[in-house]
Amino acid sequence: SKKHNVAVTAVAEYQKETNKSFFGRGKGLLDSFYNQNLVTGSYETQESGGGATETGIISYIGRVNYNFQEKYFFQASIRRDGISKLSPATRWNNFTGFSAGWNIAKESFFSSLTQYVNDLKVRASYSEVGNTDIGSYPYLGLTSASPYASSNGIAFTQFGNDALLWETSSKTDIGVDISLFNNKLTFTADYYKNDIDGLILQVPVAPSLGVPSNVIRQNIGSMYNRGYEFNASLAAIDKENFSWNINANLTFDKNKVTSLPGGDDILGGTFSDININPNLIIREGESINSLYGIRYWGVNPANGNPVYYKADGSLVQGNLPTQTYRVFDPNNPTDISQTASLNFTTDKVILGNTLPTYFGSINNTFRYKEFDLSFLIRFSGGNKIFNATARELMTQNLNNNSTAILGRWQSPENPGDGVTPRLWASTNTFTNLTGHATSRFLEDGDFISLDNISFGYSLPKSVTEKIGVNSFRLFVQAQNLLILTKYDGLNPEMETGGVDLNGTPRAKIVSMGLNVRL
Repeated sequence: SKKHNVAVTAVAEYQKETNKSFFGRGKGLLDSFYNQNLVTGSYETQESGGGATETGIISYIGRVNYNFQEKYFFQASIRRDGISKLSPATRWNNFTGFSAGWNIAKESFFSSLTQYVNDLKVRASYSEVGNTDIGSYPYLGLTSASPYASSNGIAFTQFGNDALLWETSSKTDIGVDISLFNNKLTFTADYYKNDIDGLILQVPVAPSLGVPSNVIRQNIGSMYNRGYEFNASLAAIDKENFSWNINANLTFDKNKVTSLPGGDDILGGTFSDININPNLIIREGESINSLYGIRYWGVNPANGNPVYYKADGSLVQGNLPTQTYRVFDPNNPTDISQTASLNFTTDKVILGNTLPTYFGSINNTFRYKEFDLSFLIRFSGGNKIFNATARELMTQNLNNNSTAILGRWQSPENPGDGVTPRLWASTNTFTNLTGHATSRFLEDGDFISLDNISFGYSLPKSVTEKIGVNSFRLFVQAQNLLILTKYDGLNPEMETGGVDLNGTPRAKIVSMGLNVRL
């Protein structure tokens, strides 16, 4: 029937993935001539290694689509997935999905508006998805090759958990699509919520248990992401020899951890890197991997000592000559007679969230006869970054310090920038609290980036026909040309888990080339 349209889809999918890696490296290279390959005896310290993993997933999918006169749309789906990363008893799970839509523009009562509003749809969907990015064999207890001095051996390297279940996301979306003015302007708006249950995280355990790395992976909690997404497309100019098209998107997102076992914090977040995890925490009611540390007040203007907030809001100063803590009174800054303490267990607080709360992009494309120009601007913000690189460049030792050290306190008459304490030899750990995050090195991660710009010229059709090709385009393009940010580091996207510690910035790349279609 022309009124009723039904489509049924069935899929069986089998995937197997094998990864193998190998590396060789050394120091003290004899000559750059040997830099092209691994050559025996050409370098001093020799090291090699590698690994292999094999994983698989089997999926069975069924889907039914129905629409009535292309006005009312319904879809239902079910899939059954089995993944080798979980134990045989728990590796299979069912995931369902439903969606519905209404094309209001197809209704008879809307016909008088179609010359202005070409399309208007409202829709809603619900779907369940399993997370497959959980490591290769988290349910198995593993041993690995582990040399000891000159002897070979094996070591217990992973405590398995064969009770692990699927980490499941339940996604709800409500949206509207609209097209205006002969489809010159299209706009979509969505509200979404993604509830993640059975969150698989590394749970710390007591070192006395002898568990490798003192962690066990468990389904320990839940969290959600919710927010709004907007997309717009505009054909601003559409002439025979000139066109200008604009595409833009914007997302507002909020992340919140809703439950953890016993409501207990998980120190270290989801990261195992010892340079990253001391600065992070997972806490109920907060964003996952929040920055966790000590709040910094500034510098005591009378003596140059660093001043910190305790959890109760009171102030203490780190007395540099004795490397002990004293009470700080802003109304009497010269007084260092009262002893105090700074507890790195109870005085730490949430310093900020590491996930952006908004992000988006704007893409412009211009065409004039055979010439084309496009550029993409991307932006993101609402997150905090702990600039550990800046802290590493304030060691006060006999090595490189950043120019920020020039703002140090020098005397009551020359108190500096109010942020950088006085110089005192061999107090780096005490002065900069190198084992902990502090708000002294906390910065906003907001930025606007010119991500890509491309300029091209295409040969006219009269020429391509003569040379026997469908199209021939010459182009030059640049990536990561410019970034606007108040962040003091090289690039706010160098962070890992909200921590910037000697990361690698995105490279600026300029390239030229041609595209030929035969």
